[in-house]
Amino acid sequence: MSNATFKLVLVWDGFIVRLFLHFSIA
Repeated sequence: MSNATFKLVLVWDGFIVRLFLHFSIA
């Protein structure tokens, strides 16, 4: 996996985690 793809996966993973936490708390 290339470095750019790895960074994109990390960004999406963080975005999904924040979205999940937001809905689980709300």
